Formats: sequence, structure tokens, C-alpha cells
Amino acid sequence: MAAFSIQIQGQVQGVGFRPLVLLFAVRYGVSGWVSNGVDGVQILAVGNPGEVEAFYNTILQHPPPRAIITHAFMEETVLPNPVPAHFYITESKAEGVPNLLITPDLGMCAKCRRELQTPQNRRYRYPFTTCTQCGPRYSILFGLPYDRETTAMHPFAMCSRCRNEYNNTRNRRFYSQTNSCPNCAIPLYLTNAAGNLLQSETGAAINQTLQCLQNGQIVAVKGIGGFLLLTDATQPEAVNRLRERKNRPAKPFALLYPNLAALRLDAHVSNAEATAFLSIESPVVLVNLLPKPQSNLAAASVAPHLGKIGAMQPYTPLLALLSEHIKVPLVATSANISGSPIIYQNETARKELSNIADVFLCNDRNIVIPQDDSVLQFTAAGKRRIFLRRSRGFAPTLLPHLSHAVSFSGLAMGAHMKSTFALQHAGNTYLSQYLGNLESWEAQQSYLHTLQHLKTMLNAQPRIIYTDLHPDYFATRAGAEFAAQSNIASVAVQHHEAHFAAVLAENGYDNPAPSSEPVLGVILDGTGLGTDGHIWGGELLAYRNAKFERIGHLNYFPSLPGNKMAREPRLSALSLLSTNTKTAQQLLHNKFSAVEWQYYQRLLTAGNLLQTSSAGRLFDAVGCLLGLGDLQSYEGQNAMYAEALAARFARGRRLPDTCRYEVILTPSGCADVQQLTAAIAADVLNGVQPELIAFHFHLWWCHWVKHAALQHRFRTVAFSGGVFQNALLTDLMEKIIRQQSIQLLFHRQLSPNDEGIAYGQLAYPLLTRNFTA
Repeated sequence: MAAFSIQIQGQVQGVGFRPLVLLFAVRYGVSGWVSNGVDGVQILAVGNPGEVEAFYNTILQHPPPRAIITHAFMEETVLPNPVPAHFYITESKAEGVPNLLITPDLGMCAKCRRELQTPQNRRYRYPFTTCTQCGPRYSILFGLPYDRETTAMHPFAMCSRCRNEYNNTRNRRFYSQTNSCPNCAIPLYLTNAAGNLLQSETGAAINQTLQCLQNGQIVAVKGIGGFLLLTDATQPEAVNRLRERKNRPAKPFALLYPNLAALRLDAHVSNAEATAFLSIESPVVLVNLLPKPQSNLAAASVAPHLGKIGAMQPYTPLLALLSEHIKVPLVATSANISGSPIIYQNETARKELSNIADVFLCNDRNIVIPQDDSVLQFTAAGKRRIFLRRSRGFAPTLLPHLSHAVSFSGLAMGAHMKSTFALQHAGNTYLSQYLGNLESWEAQQSYLHTLQHLKTMLNAQPRIIYTDLHPDYFATRAGAEFAAQSNIASVAVQHHEAHFAAVLAENGYDNPAPSSEPVLGVILDGTGLGTDGHIWGGELLAYRNAKFERIGHLNYFPSLPGNKMAREPRLSALSLLSTNTKTAQQLLHNKFSAVEWQYYQRLLTAGNLLQTSSAGRLFDAVGCLLGLGDLQSYEGQNAMYAEALAARFARGRRLPDTCRYEVILTPSGCADVQQLTAAIAADVLNGVQPELIAFHFHLWWCHWVKHAALQHRFRTVAFSGGVFQNALLTDLMEKIIRQQSIQLLFHRQLSPNDEGIAYGQLAYPLLTRNFTA
């Protein structure tokens, strides 16, 4: 008989780890105890050393499905007196330094889904059924270790039957911290915008909600990470009414489908897309629409001018009850006011959404940390996964960890658009969920709330802070304030170097050997302050000898003042054609009033304007020339339309390798985008098919990158920046560049957009081997 102390670290809380350990202990005749601690799962195992060794190995080889073990060790310890007679789960311990991964929210598992639909089951149609393998985790957690007392479930006492399940080692709800049932239910009720109660009984509230949806009304439903706005996606009037009330004229809406079979009636779904759709993370997955959706989906209203829709399965019991009864697809979009974060509190929802939603389906389980739905897509040819938004179901855990020393503690504040923050603590890397654009006061407060919450839970005390180079970003200013308050260093990292660092670190370059080959970084996005004071966005960077160097970019063109170019593609087109006045007059003059035309011509003629190399603005300009839009109501609108146009050309045909548009370099080696724009404008004036122009515009980027890689003899090329959310461009890059036997590096778990900036800032000192200011 001997005693052993076992420590398991990683994503090991909220996944059913303790119940499984107890079952293994019974199997091997081991006595002792298991408990949650702030540093993972702690076990005292007493028994025959051989049996304890087998017990330990079984834990490591067969952990719970949602567990991720990062570290585990076992050592002999003093035999307790008295020796435990059996094995049990003991009270969690809150002492020590927090060192664990926080489990993200988990979508509904198959067993709970079956119970929900089985009339004989006592949880039939119960909208909050969960078990050890599914349900809310991160969004309801306000402290460590993970127990009911440290979650928003604490106010809800279990009934005797739930308590029996909780204590029954053979029940799959054994030690389930989110356990409840109709007898000890989380209250669910329906109100109107004034807060007047319409239905207080769960079944009646759901039934009236269903009636409202069938009548084409807009319903605000409180979910795991916040409120969603639902309406019938087969009723164009309902969808258009939601657009009008939400002031969202064109941006596509996500859709809720009851199951995969229903989705396949409307869209082509590949195996990779189906797997993601059905996964426990349950993200929104972009899929190609069929020519004639069989559900009568109002596709033109849901996703105007796009050949794709974003679909997700019902990831909570409540959404399943609504979706499976309605049977048709439902719009399911985040409930927020334009530019503000998702709303997650009952009273705030009724106040802020009173002019949008007709009724509110609320519950009394608090949301501690709000989160939007995650969004991803797959490339058609390469089946490469691209995150468009990394949030619910994935955050805040990120593996593998950056290779910082365990003693290193750093905080990266991220960017301004599509903001996140990253934290390195006790050897673990944490990346927050998508926190939106930090323009509004509400978004800024949400960012600070999420950051403070994670720092407090982990008792993290960063010793260095990383920010963007832009001094006016809210995240940059907040980082400077934190640094001053804590008397620690703050380091500014150039935006595109952070993008490059992120994709390098994701691909294992965060601890490069001195002999590592140089890598070409292709960083394409909308905006980022450059080291020369101009606005970068179409960049070729080299990484070699632990340094980043700018070796090429799109030729500069004027950046018109007032921060309007991102919203008005006509201005980007005008800027790029400013040296080609006759073409500009022919194609653009009618897009401006006489006063506007005179004003902008005077600006462009006067000179002294800030310059930009923005790839995003070039996409906007080409979209404008192709007639896709002079103004845009959401970021990247013209770029998405141009991709859809090019994809229509590419579909079902053998794609050319040669490009209609020549890659021309200026004497300084920059890509001459003025001549590219002029060539595209000439094709437009000559009546060339818009789909063909859009496709060859995509192809041009590939040839520019190929030329740069061959010219500078790079054998590895990495890609980052929001432009690489474009699935067609990603596929074309793989096709064209791989022909040269060049290795390509793309993001894997991060979005190529600015959500990855914080991670890149945190990786920057590893790549540059500079850990001080």
C-alpha cells in the first residue's frame, strides 16, 4: 500500500473529469480523493503501486471527451492516517496560483438532445437541460475553481431528484454543476418591450414565442452568450423589417437550421462543413446556396448579392425547441445596437431593443461574460478552415501555448477593429473572444469588463504590456494607462508585424532555431499605422535573423481625410484613378454631386495627403468600378461582393494560371496599383464581363506574391490580414504559389483579421528575442 499525489493540468474543469476519475478509481481498487483546484485537478491515490500506475495511465489515455491535458505528473507522498476506505470527490480548493485552461461554452450533446425530444423523459421540452459534457461554462463562470458556487447556477438549488443524479456515480449527471430540471427550473418567461409579463409558465412562454415567429414577428431570445434576434427567414417582410429596425441594410444575417438535413435542402454542404455544423462548438458555418432553396428561404433579403449563407445548428435546448418546431430556417443575429456589443442582461435588452424586438423571451440565469457566435468557412478546393470570428465555443483557450517561460507574464491589448486581448500567465496562453470594434463607449466597457474578469479569475499580474503602434486606438491608450498604474513597460508593435508574428507563431515559429530559413509575410488588410507614418495595408514583410523588415508593398495612393474611404468605395476608386483624369471622369463623375467632385479634385490636386498602401481599399475601389457599390454599410461589403462575382466565374470551369492583368513594379519595387486600376477601368469601359474582371483581379494578387517569392528566393510564405478571409483568394494562392514548391503558412485557429493582432503582439518578443522595452 502506497500513496501518490497526482496533478492534472489543462482544460480539465467543467468537462466531467472528477466523476470519471472516481469511476476509474473504483475499477482499479484505488482509494483516496479527487478535487478541483485553481491549478487543475488534484488527486490523492492510495493502493497497490501497480494498480495506482494503471489508474494514472488510464486517466491520461482515456480522459473525458472535452478534456485537454497539457501537463500531468505523479509522485509518491506520505501515506495518510487514517488510510481512506474508499475513493470520493472532495471539496474544491481555492488556494494557490491559478494555472488552468478555462473550458469554453459547449453546445448541446446528442444525449441531451434525445432527452429533449423524448416524451417519456422527465426533461422533455425542458429548455435548460445539460450534463457534464455540454452546456454553458465560460459565460457563467465568475471564479475558480469550477463549481456550482462559482457560476451563475449558484442561486438555483437542485431538487431531490437532481441531487440524486448529482450524487449517483452511474448517472451521466454525476457531479454536473449546471444540473437542473422542470422541478427546479431556471425561470423562463415572455414579456413585451415595456416589461409587461405575457407568459410566466415555461411551456406557455415557448408556445407563444412560436406563434410570434410564425406571425413574422421579431423575438429577442436570451441565449448562452447574450440575446439573439430571431425571425422567420422565409418571410421577406419579416427579414426586411428586422433590417429596417436594426439599421442593417445589407450585412448578411446568420441562420438557425433545425438540423443538417434541413440545411441541405437549401445549401451544398461539404463533409468538412457538416462536421463543423454538427460539432459541440456549433459555430456559424458559411455554405454555398443551392440555386433554388427548398425551404423558400428569402435569400435575397438574408444575404443580398452573396452566394453563401451562414448557418448554425441549435446549440442550446431552448433554440432547439424553437427551431425544431418551426422547421424553417430562422434569422438568428446578435442582439445589439449597431456598433455596440451584444446585449446580455434582461433589463438592458428591453430598454435598448424596444424599437427592434416585438417580444422578449428571458430567463433568470445571469450571463457573466457575453459572447457572440463564432463564424467560420472552408475553402472550396483546399478545404482549409478560415475563422471569420473566434468566440463562443472556442474562447478563451488557445493551444498550443506560446513558448514563453512559465515565469513570463504579459498582456497584449490587440487592435481597434475586431478587437481581442491576449494574456500569457503561468505558461498558458489565453485569447479573448471577439470583442467588436472599440468605437463606442459600450464596446470599450465590454472590453475592459472581459479583461478585468479574466485577470481577476487567474490572479494574473502582467509585467509587460504590448499595444498597437497607433497612439489613438482605445486599446493602446488603455494599455498605456495600465502600464503607468503598475509601473511596468509598454511596448508598441507595428500592426502588420503583429499580423505576421501571429501566423508565424501559430505555425511553430515562436521559438525559432538560429538556422531557421527566412519567411516572406504577405499581410493584406484595410488599415494599420506604418513606421513611416502612412497607412499600410498591402505589405510584403521578411522575417529573418529574428527581425521583421518591409521589403515591398502596394504603391502608395492618397488617403482622403475624414475616415470616409472605408465607408465610401467611390473615394478609393477616385484616389486610385486620380492620375488618370479622363477615365475617372467617365466612370466616377456621376457618383458624386458637383460640389463633392470639385472638393475632392481640389484635395487630390493640392497633394500633401496622407498616403496608403491598403489592400482593403483597393478591393473597395475595384468593387466600385464593377458597379457593386459606391457606398457600403458594413466593412468589406464590396470585397465580399467581388469575391462572390469571381467565384461565379470560377465555378465549374478549368481555371487559368495566366493573369489578364500584368504585375507592374514601380522603380522602387512597389506593385503599381494605379496601372492595375486603370487596366480594370479600361475593361469596364470596354464591356468586359464583370465576373471575368473580378476573377483576374483575384488572380493578380497571386502573381504579385509569386513574383516576390521568386525574386527574393523565399521557400516559405505566410499569409495574414483580413483580406485572407477571402476563401477564393486563399484557394488561388495555394494553387499558384505551390506550383513553385513553396511552403505556405496560413492561420489555423485564429482569424486572419485583426482578432489575431493581440496574439501576434504576445508572440512578438519570442520571434524578435527581445523581452524588454
